[in-house]
Amino acid sequence: MNFRIYEYQSIPDEKGSLPSEFEEYLQKSASSSKVIGKINEDEIGRGKGNTFKNSGSSVGILKCSESTRFEFLPKLDFHTKENPVWNYLPHMLETLTYERDLESKLFLDTNISIELPNGMDFVPLLFLSFVRFLELVIENGVMKKYIKKEEDLRSIKGRINFSKHASKRVWDYSKLPCIYNDLSIDNNENQIIFWCAVKLLKHTKRKDDKTSFLEKVLRSQIELLSTVITLKEKSLHDYNKVILTANHSYYAEIMKLCKVVLTERMFSHKENEKSSHVGVNFLIDMNWVFEQYMTSMFEEVVNEMAVTNENSKLCIETQKRKSLCDNGRITIKPDLIIKNSVTKEAVVIIDFKWKNIEKNNNADFYQVICYALSELESRKGDVKESVVRAHLFCASDDMQNDSLDFTKIDEISELFKNRNMNAKIEIMKVALGGGVFLKKDSVEIEKVIKEKIHEYLENLETL
Repeated sequence: MNFRIYEYQSIPDEKGSLPSEFEEYLQKSASSSKVIGKINEDEIGRGKGNTFKNSGSSVGILKCSESTRFEFLPKLDFHTKENPVWNYLPHMLETLTYERDLESKLFLDTNISIELPNGMDFVPLLFLSFVRFLELVIENGVMKKYIKKEEDLRSIKGRINFSKHASKRVWDYSKLPCIYNDLSIDNNENQIIFWCAVKLLKHTKRKDDKTSFLEKVLRSQIELLSTVITLKEKSLHDYNKVILTANHSYYAEIMKLCKVVLTERMFSHKENEKSSHVGVNFLIDMNWVFEQYMTSMFEEVVNEMAVTNENSKLCIETQKRKSLCDNGRITIKPDLIIKNSVTKEAVVIIDFKWKNIEKNNNADFYQVICYALSELESRKGDVKESVVRAHLFCASDDMQNDSLDFTKIDEISELFKNRNMNAKIEIMKVALGGGVFLKKDSVEIEKVIKEKIHEYLENLETL
């Protein structure tokens, strides 16, 4: 059976069998060598009473057995049969930049193939994972292995291939056919990675024809590999010859992904959005996806404004850590800071939240408030009239609305009055209407989102 569970929700399980089937799958996947990442059991699994829960922001599909499949759906798709976010998710993934701890953001079980919902494409997620784990291989050192070579040499190396020599002109000793082992980077494992990287790049193209950050990174990785590794067509037959030692355990994840690429099924779909695509068991953190995606959109809009408007004084600073502590051991990092390009002071500090923020949920505001305090503390000179805006920018559940909703939550000013400062922190929630995702296609959705961001930036002066 196919069970559909939306973010932050539970489904009834009268028989009480669902948690058991899920827990059995968890045990199998935990011991599998073909799994990347880990499922958060605190968020997904047995709920209160006879329920099965998804209390977090993970979305994806897990096929636990031939008879049981879980679809963990984006919250906005709860309000419509069109599954707009599910379809738009691949486009959001194309804008991502990889994280050092990518395994904490996603889960992939490369051993189990699944059929994806119409319009959902697995390639961007595969692309993201491949680039990150290839970077890990390059950072740790490309593996060298002894490979068997046969060459005609002027001096003996290894041993002479007498049978080959006998089949030729035996009186010619100017060169001898030798068989020897050579420690080389150009081995089967690296050739598989190189072939899969090139193959994956060919199958990755954004609808808007833009070159993504990940595509640029993969191109540079391919260029580096091409200097030392031969490009040879590879298959699952070659993959079955892969041998990894303990010294090269960091190759494990990239080789799992290579097997997925080599199966070909990921690329067998038609280009039509409505076609059925193939993937593997996966979960991904939508909070992280939304944060990365909106950061990318804000950067594009700010850069466009700088080109089209001479008077624009906005610039972007992303994820710079600060601390309120004396020794700086406890740091905080917002998702985005928009600064005045002239004064270099923060105009607004933004923390993106995929979930719809409740007004009385104080915990959601703590980080952005702390960073705003840190910003005021770090300003030099006269700060008597300083204002720092601390905004939570979230995706609203309201699918009937595609506008921006501004809600003033509170402000901090009395704290500064006691220090003879006329400074304040304005705390606000900004909600992007979920109706944006009901647009016809990914190009139109992105266009509308950019328009809303442009509107938001223009409103900063009047908030």
